[in-house]
Amino acid sequence: MGNIILRESASELRTMARQVLKDNWVNVSIGLFIYLLMSSGIQTLLQIIPVWQYTYTDPNTNMEFSYSGIQSIYQFLTNGALRLGLAAYLLTLMRTRQEKKDLLLYGFMNFVPAFLLGFFVSLFTGLWMLLFIVPGIIAMYRYSQSFYILYDNPGMGPLECIKASKFMTNGNKAAIFVTNLSFIGWAIVAGLLQSIVSSAMVIGSITLNPVINWVISMVCQIPMAIFMAYYMTTNVVMYEIMSGHLYRPEPQPFGNPYTGV
Repeated sequence: MGNIILRESASELRTMARQVLKDNWVNVSIGLFIYLLMSSGIQTLLQIIPVWQYTYTDPNTNMEFSYSGIQSIYQFLTNGALRLGLAAYLLTLMRTRQEKKDLLLYGFMNFVPAFLLGFFVSLFTGLWMLLFIVPGIIAMYRYSQSFYILYDNPGMGPLECIKASKFMTNGNKAAIFVTNLSFIGWAIVAGLLQSIVSSAMVIGSITLNPVINWVISMVCQIPMAIFMAYYMTTNVVMYEIMSGHLYRPEPQPFGNPYTGV
């Protein structure tokens, strides 16, 4: 039995996402800001700790770049848990219209399967990236539904989730890519403030205490959190359609349809 093919346009999918976010934009944006704080925010903060720090000077630009071992360990250990928590948070919002920030920690309560799935997804994507950038991008979309599938099927192993994601995205990767690409303008606007501030800090125009720099950097992430609320909700809408959970007039190959939108 074949998988469900996305027929909706990017505009229609974004409209469905806005319906999900109706009356919840502020709360969901705060939830995504908390996610950013737990992921990139803490990683950036860990760079301040002067332990396992390595610096590299670019001979062409004479600019110094820092590498933090603690930051890398944190990212390695929490990647899967954070992504599963985000999947739980967004799917619950989609299906119940209830915004529950405690679900962002769901992945830590199911740490082992979340960690293993994050490890294998990163491993396989990285291996494809070694071949060339295009196969790596295709792999990212091929495995993009894995954490949603794990949340819906907590008994599935990581490789089973990846296999299910490959099946689900077969024939849908182009549609997902085009829909994601339609957010390019939103992403540029949202990231503009953060980029300006970060660039200024790098070239030394702003020389403040590192902690103050971090606080400013996180405040500048607020527009990105608003963008991510819209972007990620649209991706969840696509998952719900592909998984058969979102109602369509004709019978679906699998899943339990419901009229969520």
